[in-house]
Amino acid sequence: MTSYTLARYCEINKNKMRDFTIKKYWKLCNTIKENYGTLTFEGYLTKSKNKFIILRHDVDRMPENALKIAEIEHESGIKSTYYFRTNKSVFKPEIIKGIG
Repeated sequence: MTSYTLARYCEINKNKMRDFTIKKYWKLCNTIKENYGTLTFEGYLTKSKNKFIILRHDVDRMPENALKIAEIEHESGIKSTYYFRTNKSVFKPEIIKGIG
């Protein structure tokens, strides 16, 4: 799948993607894995790949869901970067360690 077709997939499914579920994230990860390499932001700065995606997650709330997403990415062999807000409800060191 080229970047155009991934963009087209997202455009076609944008109303469906508003209903974000773990099952749909599995599907997205499988699509990415089949067609692209993934890099963390650090990996982007130090390595070069022709065809890649950088996944960045801003964790503003529900850090437990971020952990579930990280587990899916790990099982799919996908790399990503997580940014946690530093407020009490989100900055959970035990979850951050679980993702790392």
